[in-house]
Amino acid sequence: MSRRWKDASIVVATGDARGIKNVSPLAWGPDTRAFAAGRGGAEAGFSLESSLGDYASIAPAGRIPWRFSLELIGTARLMLGPVGDTTKIRIASDWPHPSFVGAFSPDERQVGPEGFEAAWTTTHFATGGFAAWQPRVQPGKPIRWEKATGFSLADPVNVYSLSYRATEYGFLFVLFTFAGLALAEVTAGIRLHPVQYALVGSALAAFFLLLIALAEHLAFGVAYGAAAAACVLLIVFYLRHPLGTPRRTMAFLGLLAVLYGALYALLRSEDHALLAGSVLVFGMLAAGMVATRKLDWGALSGRMVTAPAK
Repeated sequence: MSRRWKDASIVVATGDARGIKNVSPLAWGPDTRAFAAGRGGAEAGFSLESSLGDYASIAPAGRIPWRFSLELIGTARLMLGPVGDTTKIRIASDWPHPSFVGAFSPDERQVGPEGFEAAWTTTHFATGGFAAWQPRVQPGKPIRWEKATGFSLADPVNVYSLSYRATEYGFLFVLFTFAGLALAEVTAGIRLHPVQYALVGSALAAFFLLLIALAEHLAFGVAYGAAAAACVLLIVFYLRHPLGTPRRTMAFLGLLAVLYGALYALLRSEDHALLAGSVLVFGMLAAGMVATRKLDWGALSGRMVTAPAK
């Protein structure tokens, strides 16, 4: 008994067709054919289908190249299912910040300011072939295949990601500011109340709230400068009396200016944020150690235990 296929079709299955704005005609050899919504509609199952006609008239021709283009909008990522025995995928884009996601990493990749190129090669040994993907492609059912691969469009320096990254460095601000206050206590002999520490910490926390709120209405650099200036001036004005002298106040102002400047550099850096952060932590630690290298910690502890708080 022999089987004869009467009709052949090119079918493009998709798990989410909402981002498809336009589809070009299918270029099949020297001919072109239009795409139509296929089995299961545009939200589930097969979504794009183009009939090729009688299979018997196509098969003797051997391999026939075909191509089409999609216009996508509002799409944060593109995932492709390697369903062939051997699947080769090559993608080129002018987006400079790709994030490669999915079951397989690119075999080749080139990423630069002008965009990126990436290539994948998979075989049925890794994907499972027809037996793995065919049961997941059924009319009327959403397509969910775990072995898809592709990329997402990342934007590491947009307003909200920058604001979120700033909050991740918030502990450094609290740590360095409190360390500066503690250093002023031990080197200058002043005494600060825990309430004063709490109020300074609250002002530091208010900076991040102001930053996010202002960044929704202003350019990020302007919002950052305004929020930083407001918080630094508030903290310095509040500490002017407990620090005692203009020299100590200006030193603390310089410390906060360095901190906020360093944080801005960390936020704008995509490739050297970890290095810059490590250098900042080491530099602050080294400054504290140098400033207290001649301090008699034993005698200081005794004085702090016996001396009454002013």
